[in-house]
Amino acid sequence: MGTTLRCVVYAESIDEAQSWIDAGLSELELWVPQVNNYDPASEISRLNQSIGKTVQVSYGLWEAILEAKRWWQLSQGAFDVTYGALFQLWRSARKNKQPPSQSAVRDALATTGWDKVSLKDQSVTITQPGVLLDLSGLATGFLIDKAVRKMTSVGAKSFLVDIGGDICLGAPPPENPDGWKISIAGLTKDSSPLEQVQLSNCAITTSGDRNQVLEFQGRRFSHLMDPRSGEPMQFPQSASVIAKTTLDADAGATCMAILGTNISDDHFQSLPISRCIYLYADPYASSPSSENSPSNIDASRVSVRYRFFENP
Repeated sequence: MGTTLRCVVYAESIDEAQSWIDAGLSELELWVPQVNNYDPASEISRLNQSIGKTVQVSYGLWEAILEAKRWWQLSQGAFDVTYGALFQLWRSARKNKQPPSQSAVRDALATTGWDKVSLKDQSVTITQPGVLLDLSGLATGFLIDKAVRKMTSVGAKSFLVDIGGDICLGAPPPENPDGWKISIAGLTKDSSPLEQVQLSNCAITTSGDRNQVLEFQGRRFSHLMDPRSGEPMQFPQSASVIAKTTLDADAGATCMAILGTNISDDHFQSLPISRCIYLYADPYASSPSSENSPSNIDASRVSVRYRFFENP
């Protein structure tokens, strides 16, 4: 899937550690071909080519699609894997260094929506031409959870699994009973880490636009996009989300990166998220500010605004 994998385990022997890692890698080899949108031969890619046909899908792809629809409902439409045509349109725009026309955006937006996808009895029907399901917003989290479940089933307890910045953590490492030390990235490439947290038995993911931005005629177009409007976010932002599962952290980070400035406390409390640190550059603010800030963040080091969310 064109990313990096890091796996750290604590075991009684090298052989034991290797056996746990091998178990996780075997799971990845099993599940990646089902949900990888970047492989034209994958199951999800073949499904996207079967417009108008009812396709019986594998259990893994079915599970991922159901999780995607669950997050569409939880996010009130801010997380939507049916926006694949929009995603491809704006990815081409970043490559060509020029935003698409409004008519092209409208055409792509017209292919977005779960009303154009039928789900029944582990079968999927894409009913409208142009609709593309893009699972990239949760596929990595889905895959990590599968690998970790297998690793723990064969004995792994204290571990860190990191695929492209999506991280799942087991029990704390022996030398630090408070947990694994994880840095929360700043808003831009040049920013120092915002803070360091110590975590265990959970997952953490950051969604932001530090690396993928189109700038054209004084305007800024993020790779983060609101699928409800078809427009990219206009100002720098990122969301670091902690959740029980990596899939929920992955999808939750995307959701919070889009909703972070406007989401209500009640809406956040309905999400399967433990904590979120949301950073954003406010073009109308002339000085740093904070809202609901955690006591362990030094506001003097932050050149942007932020919100801190936590569920009981």
